[in-house]
Amino acid sequence: MRGWLAAVVGAGALGFFVARLTASPAPSPAVVRTQSPLDGDALRADLRRAVREELRSSRAELLAEIRSARETGAATPAPAEAPAAVPEVTTDEPASTSARALIARAASARRWGEDEAHELRRLIPRLTLQQRDEVLATLIPAINRSDIALDAVPPF
Repeated sequence: MRGWLAAVVGAGALGFFVARLTASPAPSPAVVRTQSPLDGDALRADLRRAVREELRSSRAELLAEIRSARETGAATPAPAEAPAAVPEVTTDEPASTSARALIARAASARRWGEDEAHELRRLIPRLTLQQRDEVLATLIPAINRSDIALDAVPPF
């Protein structure tokens, strides 16, 4: 595959230079241009031939790998098993209350430091998604309004 990629990149670079060589900007009055010894059409044809050969070679290599894998009986990967049932999330009111109290303390102190971030990281796994959203919907706007100054990065 690397050879194919190198050929494509090389083809792009060569195409750029061929286009530059075959472009004919208006010559300045003091400079007389002569015809370039390079034949743009021949270069393009050579480039097309080289790219086709590289693609043909890459395709042949890939098909050979596939045939080899089939002949050796390489098993296709088994489909992933279904994940185990997710246990029902129970509401942890003390965690929700603690998180709200943590944010209230930070708002009154107008500061969010490492201790608060660590405490919130400890509480978040115990919150339901709805509780987590409510807590973050209180904390993040307060930080954005600069009601709470961040001393910890990341804040949670």
